[in-house]
Amino acid sequence: MVQQRPGRLFPEQCSSRRQVCLADADIDALDHTIIQDLLQEMCGAPEAIVPCQSQVNIVRNLERVGDHATNIAEQVIYMVEGESIRHRCQG
Repeated sequence: MVQQRPGRLFPEQCSSRRQVCLADADIDALDHTIIQDLLQEMCGAPEAIVPCQSQVNIVRNLERVGDHATNIAEQVIYMVEGESIRHRCQG
């Protein structure tokens, strides 16, 4: 997703920007799954709490990077096409 970052502002690239928006739902689902797995690990092994908490922070920050990439893609589409797709990307 981040590799598909907005570069040049040309209309032919708007389809890839739309793909970034659609990938956001996948990133959110993956974030939820990983965090649930880490919480189960912490419940089963108290000594894993500190390292797992660090991993939860990393996962949440990476999900936030995906959110920012989506916001940028939405803004680029609006600037190029004059179409707001903000609420359509949210699923």
